[in-house]
Amino acid sequence: MTMQRPILWIHDEALGPANPALRAWPDAPALFVFDTQWIQASRISRKRLGFLYEAALELPITLRKGDVAAEVLAFAQRHDADGVVTSSAVDPRLQQIADAIGAELPLDELDPDPFLELPPPPRLGRFSRYWREAEPVFPSAAPQQPSTDRAMHTRPASLLHLLLAALVAGQRWNHRPPPSPCVA
Repeated sequence: MTMQRPILWIHDEALGPANPALRAWPDAPALFVFDTQWIQASRISRKRLGFLYEAALELPITLRKGDVAAEVLAFAQRHDADGVVTSSAVDPRLQQIADAIGAELPLDELDPDPFLELPPPPRLGRFSRYWREAEPVFPSAAPQQPSTDRAMHTRPASLLHLLLAALVAGQRWNHRPPPSPCVA
């Protein structure tokens, strides 16, 4: 069955203009729901919530908070939708939500374009290992000269973009920034 009047469920794994649902249905009503149970149970930081909020403000979407599946289904009912379109998710929590939505309405999950093409399987346990594999194929990863200024601990712009894109995609890694230099 082909949908004629779908709504879009935008989630935190594809919260950006490259979301395949937004690209496929640019005029459809779209919704992002802050999952209050997940936020409390996982102790999501205010910085991450602020990042998600700012990313959501860049998109033509409606924002809600609460139970994601219930909010998406209520949004679909308000818009007299005949289905829900979203991007496919890796996170099991998002897959459970998608299953709950799919039990009530037709659900079309679109695959996003890969962030990077890496030889399978990429090692995601530590960010430094992942970056060693990703940097050679990262489009703007030009070699950078190490800084000789000890007070400057900046990362290359390409690494910053990779970190931000990975956060939007919902990827996680263990990474600690270098300690700040002590100034006497």
